[in-house]
Amino acid sequence: MFKVTFIRHGETEYNANGLFQGQSDIPLNSLGEKQAEAAGAYLKNIKFDRIYSSDLIRCIQTADAVVKRNSCSPPGIIEDARLREKSFGIFEGKPFHEYHNWTDANGGRNSTIPEGETEEEVIFRMESFLDHLCQDMTENFVKTSSFTTVTSDDITTQDEATTREARTDDEPLTFNEIGYPPEMELPHVLLSSHGMFLRILLQVLRKRYICQIPKGMHIYRRCPNTGLSGFIFKLTDGKPSHVDYKFVFCDHHLGDD
Repeated sequence: MFKVTFIRHGETEYNANGLFQGQSDIPLNSLGEKQAEAAGAYLKNIKFDRIYSSDLIRCIQTADAVVKRNSCSPPGIIEDARLREKSFGIFEGKPFHEYHNWTDANGGRNSTIPEGETEEEVIFRMESFLDHLCQDMTENFVKTSSFTTVTSDDITTQDEATTREARTDDEPLTFNEIGYPPEMELPHVLLSSHGMFLRILLQVLRKRYICQIPKGMHIYRRCPNTGLSGFIFKLTDGKPSHVDYKFVFCDHHLGDD
C-alpha cells in the first residue's frame, strides 16, 4: 500500500481569463505563485518519498514551491510528460464558449477536437504512468513498509474536511486531518498535474478498480487551483487492486480568498 496526494497547479493567466490551456506551457501568475507557496506551507511537515510532476512549467513551479517549503528532506522532482493536461488542440488559448459552440455543432463533447487528444488517448498515457508508479513503489518502498488495514471508519468525507478551520503556516500538519489515518506509515507520493487530468483520473480509478467513494465526495466538480486530493493504493502482484479516496479538492491552505 502507498499514499498518493495529487495537487493541481496554481493559477495562470489563462485560468484567470477563462481560456483553454491544455498543453500550452503557461507559467503561474502572481496569484498562482502565492497559492503554490501557501500549499507548500501547508504541506511543509509531510514526508514525501517521491515527487512527480507534469513537465509543463505551471506544474513544475507548483511542485517546486512544495519542495522549497518542506522540512522533511524532500526528494527531487521527477518530470513526466504522461502527467500533462489533455490537449485541446485548436482551442488552446481560446475562450470556453468557442469550444462549447463547436461541440454543439459537431456532435457533442465526445467529438474529437482537431489537433487535440481524445479521452482514450489521455487514459492510455495515464495508465502507462500508473503502471510505472506502481512498479517504482513496489521495487523501492512497498516491500519494506508496514501498514494497518484500512476500514470504513478511517474514511473522512470532503464535507467533513471542509468544515475544519484554515491552518496557520506555523501549525504542524498531519494528513489525518484531511483524511489519512494517522497510524498508516506508508510510502507517500506527490503528483503535480492538471484539472482535467485529475477529473479523468478519478473516473478511471472509480470504474477500473475496486474503490470506496465516501458519501459527500463530489468528484466531478472543478478542482480549485492547488486543490489537494488523496488516495491510498493497495497493490496485488504490483497492480492496483483497490483504491480508496480519502479527500478530494481540499483547499484549506487558500483560506477564504
